[in-house]
Amino acid sequence: MLGAMRNFVKATKLIDRIPKIEQKLDLLLWETPDIPRDFFPKLIESARQMGWLESAKQHKPLTADGEPCPWYTYPMLHFLGTRHLGGLRVFEYGSGNSTLWWSRKATSVVSVEHDRAWFEMISRKTPDNVAYVYRELVPGGDYSTEVTRHQDAPFDVVVIDGRDRVNCARATMNLKARPSAIIWDNSERERYQEGYDLLTDSGYRRIDFDGFGPVNGRPWRTSVFYTPDNCPKI
Repeated sequence: MLGAMRNFVKATKLIDRIPKIEQKLDLLLWETPDIPRDFFPKLIESARQMGWLESAKQHKPLTADGEPCPWYTYPMLHFLGTRHLGGLRVFEYGSGNSTLWWSRKATSVVSVEHDRAWFEMISRKTPDNVAYVYRELVPGGDYSTEVTRHQDAPFDVVVIDGRDRVNCARATMNLKARPSAIIWDNSERERYQEGYDLLTDSGYRRIDFDGFGPVNGRPWRTSVFYTPDNCPKI
């Protein structure tokens, strides 16, 4: 089955020519006779409904309607879609389509970015409820500690999806009022283990959302660390 999935991802690199892709997939079925004949057509339709075809075509995280969405796994996106996120105050390490998505869901968003060119491009799209900040990337420097500069009101959610992630987790744990939920993308990466341990040792529980997501042709993991009284009401 994994081999069939790889064949599917390889074939869909020609997304602009879907009819020809479907012909190629018919040929691929002869190479994998144990796969049902309707497997690839159903897989393509599911990918279209989730928005994967559009996001892979444009190489950026999008919904099926072409709207921006976070670059989290689809299981995580589905989970967030079942929760009422209105009224939340969100801080993001890393920015992009996720910033635009959160701005439509939450009351306010603070996002910090280390890439100057990316910052200038995204800043032209951010609405009024987003405070968008550029910080030079220095390990343990202003980028990772930016969250501590916005303590006029507590954050409900902190998203760790940028650089210097372990130091970002440290800064988050140094807040006077800690967030009730922390979303950590790419949490299958072992090099962040110190950060995961810091959060769980600080009393956070963890749920992993493994699976495919926008753009990528491989699965990964997005996790939520939460307190018992967390805002998404897990």
